[in-house]
Amino acid sequence: MQNPDTKAFTNLDQTKVNGLTFNGKKYFTLNAEPGAIYLKKGSDGSIIRKTKQSIIVTEYDGPLQQGESAPLVNSFADYLEAVGY
Repeated sequence: MQNPDTKAFTNLDQTKVNGLTFNGKKYFTLNAEPGAIYLKKGSDGSIIRKTKQSIIVTEYDGPLQQGESAPLVNSFADYLEAVGY
């Protein structure tokens, strides 16, 4: 998959096993749940959130970690859902 889309959320078990490839990088899945996928590649990673009308794709570079990035991404996704997106 070149760009993450709703297919990644359709079969979360497959996403967990196969990971995702986009922007020329192959990521393995740390966690995949309805509405959120957390990915890792070396010291870098990605968080993908699905809202009612959007898919938010973020990437972070080490030394930044998922624990530092997730609150920002999740807050933004929560805001979009609150305003109907």
